[in-house]
Amino acid sequence: MFPEWLLYAGIAASIIILAIRLTKKLGGEYAWINRKIIHFSITPAAVLYYFEKIPKEVFAPAAFAFAVVQLIFHLKKEKLSWYQLDKNYGEVFFALSASFVVAFLDTVRISSGTLGLSF
Repeated sequence: MFPEWLLYAGIAASIIILAIRLTKKLGGEYAWINRKIIHFSITPAAVLYYFEKIPKEVFAPAAFAFAVVQLIFHLKKEKLSWYQLDKNYGEVFFALSASFVVAFLDTVRISSGTLGLSF
């Protein structure tokens, strides 16, 4: 049987992939808007991580891999023109920050403590 998190990770990844496909149809003239749509598409993954449906051992490496793939496109000068901009690595740093925050910080406890919640 598959681990329970696989379903949730698949749903989260599907939403991100759908956002990337949608923004590709919008085209490069909307690159700045497309970047925001893709950034917001991580929300379901973050929520599922927060509620411990996706383990950090899955979330962090997946975000890191996404950052590396995007960096490779930049370095090879084959940018994904509908959302990647010349000499702007924001989407790479965004994915890296998601990876590092999850890998090295206990964000569930930090967020819960900040909000005064207890689980």
